[in-house]
Amino acid sequence: MNYEDIFNDSYSRVLKREIDGKNFFDVFYDKFIGSSPFVKEKFANTKLEKQKEKVKKSFYHLIQFFVTKNVSPYMENIAKVHSKSKMDIEPYLYDFFTQSLIDAIKEFDTEFCDDVELSWRMVLSSGITYMKFQYDK
Repeated sequence: MNYEDIFNDSYSRVLKREIDGKNFFDVFYDKFIGSSPFVKEKFANTKLEKQKEKVKKSFYHLIQFFVTKNVSPYMENIAKVHSKSKMDIEPYLYDFFTQSLIDAIKEFDTEFCDDVELSWRMVLSSGITYMKFQYDK
């Protein structure tokens, strides 16, 4: 089974769909911010429209990291910004990120199944692991 292809197909499906006038990233952020008071606190002074654009770009770099096994300068910068010395995005918060993402995918991907969930987790896990690892750097 080619999980990269499954991911690509799923990602394409979720980006094409709207539910009640909301796109995938709108619903993801609603879920993510609502997932924990700690997450909500981190986003208290954030302009969400700008943040949604950043996360779309970050997805590209997470996918690129999975495919190439190389960290882009953009991803290095994001890791620095999220580190303990800057925004202090603690590693456990990425678990809320991942689960909120999966919950949004369940709503947006009409072909959601275990293989789709696993493909997303596999593709994003190396980049998320990198982000967690860089927290104390």
